Amino acid sequence: MGIYWLIYIFIALLFKYKNCAIVSQGRRAKRFKFANEVIFCSIYLFSSPIYGWGGYVTQYTGFFVSMGLISILGKIRKPLYSRIVLEQPNQMKEKELYERQYGAKKLISDNSFPFLRRLFRKFDLHREDLALILLDAGEKLLDVGCGSGSLLFKAKAKFNEVYGIDISPSRIEEAYKSAVKKFGENNNFHFSVCNINEKINFPDNMFDAVTSIAVLEHVFDPYYVVSEVYRILKPSGIFIAEVPNIAYVKQRIKLLCGQLPVTSTPKNWKEIGWDGGHLHYFTKKTFCGLLEDCGFKILKVTGSGLLGKFRNFYPSLLTGDICVKAQKC
Repeated sequence: MGIYWLIYIFIALLFKYKNCAIVSQGRRAKRFKFANEVIFCSIYLFSSPIYGWGGYVTQYTGFFVSMGLISILGKIRKPLYSRIVLEQPNQMKEKELYERQYGAKKLISDNSFPFLRRLFRKFDLHREDLALILLDAGEKLLDVGCGSGSLLFKAKAKFNEVYGIDISPSRIEEAYKSAVKKFGENNNFHFSVCNINEKINFPDNMFDAVTSIAVLEHVFDPYYVVSEVYRILKPSGIFIAEVPNIAYVKQRIKLLCGQLPVTSTPKNWKEIGWDGGHLHYFTKKTFCGLLEDCGFKILKVTGSGLLGKFRNFYPSLLTGDICVKAQKC
């Protein structure tokens, strides 16, 4: 008699899943739901007061009773397994991530060697100062991921017009206010919100130089963004790009000791994103290869940091970042 019940349960499950839209719930949800159904059916089978009665009543009513109770209980339990399997934590979007870092000021940096940096401040080469050294004078400059505009304020003396784009509206607002405060209303600074993962909203061959400091490790597709930079640069235009160096000697030692080679300074990742929002990791070879693949010619490779001027003779190993001066071919 039990074989009939097993057949009824199997047919009921097939019928239920054939007509139940759970495709979008994923394999894990399907397995969870199927296990619940099987457990319920087993309990129903062995605790049923009519089990063992035999006869035609069991044979003809078993299927309908099983199918009906499975369907009803499935609807009752749906919120339970939806909560357990399907609900996910709130996912931060790109703009929200960087607004949380800078707009809400959740970014808590923890720079290495703070005492030595204060002691040898004159020998601490900041990445923006390095980019400024590498920049040649020209008509128009664009800083991709300009933040509060600090690099553009330093580079203003070399260019007639400077442009800055950033994904964070609060940072663009901060940059605009700082420009007005430092240079007055008519200052030839142009700031705008832009998501470079989608498009850099400038015409072809517009800029003499483009800078991208600590940006390319954050974007989804570095090839696309670098190609966009290539497009908006004038022929023979200069691209100054800087990224963290995953092959820095400190990172190699960390990996050798079984530690994660972190390339960002913040520690509160849960609030501001994994590794400060870094998605990609570069060595000197891979970063130069990326730029060359997009049509650039490498002119100089160097690095910044504490005693950077003395360490950049071998930047692939001795500097915490890779800074490249490249030219549009």
